Amino acid sequence: MTAEHLRMLRALGFQPERCTSIGHESLGRHGVYQCADQIIKLYGDGNPPAAARVFAEQYYTQKARENGVCAPRVLRTGTVLGVSYSISQRLEGAIPSTPLSDGVAREMGAMLGKLHRPSLSEGATWRNAWVEELRQAAQKIHASDAGSEASSLCDGTLAYLEGASPLLFSLLPMGTVHGDFSARNVLCTDGHVSALLDFELAYEGNVELELARFYQKELHGSTSRIAAFQAGYTEQAFLAPGFGRRLPLYILGEALIGCSWSKHAVDEFFDDCCAILRRFLTRCAR
Repeated sequence: MTAEHLRMLRALGFQPERCTSIGHESLGRHGVYQCADQIIKLYGDGNPPAAARVFAEQYYTQKARENGVCAPRVLRTGTVLGVSYSISQRLEGAIPSTPLSDGVAREMGAMLGKLHRPSLSEGATWRNAWVEELRQAAQKIHASDAGSEASSLCDGTLAYLEGASPLLFSLLPMGTVHGDFSARNVLCTDGHVSALLDFELAYEGNVELELARFYQKELHGSTSRIAAFQAGYTEQAFLAPGFGRRLPLYILGEALIGCSWSKHAVDEFFDDCCAILRRFLTRCAR
């Protein structure tokens, strides 16, 4: 616990010696502490800004609860010693073990479907903004010391994604996106999914991008886990026409963006992103 966090906890009325750190302070986003039946988040600098993340935590936690998702009540929010904070209800449970079992994958799918509640909308605006984000990521790679191979991989991938037919994105499912949907933000009780946590990155947007991230990072190509997850998801929501064709495009786009920021920040992730792009472009060259 830093001296600054110690002062903040005292200012909020907590006894620091009774608070346990449960966050990843090395990430620099915030400090997270448990004190009895409450969870205290002290938000650091980041993107989105701290005030926006506090608002999202409160607003989207409540929206999730209204949609039938079990989520912790946000008890209060504000600013202490110039730093944004939120205090939430602590829920019982444990994060699921990974790799996920098919049963847990199905229940996570059902929970995410309840949160997403998508509806089909015109997709050209989202697609154009996404392509522009990919272009900026490629420019960032060129301006960095990531190396010529990474720049070449990103350029080749960008050209492919720019060339994908806009008609493929003409209708997209828009809804509430969690923003960090993963096993570490899910609680299980007696082997069953019981709650979803951490809504500070939630927003309204294309829910397919969240599905693509989850498939890549948590399901790891397992056909049985993917089938189980989709079965649960489609109990509460729907997979839009063309999703199977868009899915690899999203994964490529995420890898390109990952390359643009992860060199020196998370070198292992940078290497993984480059490997995805390298495998793809190698297949294209055959």
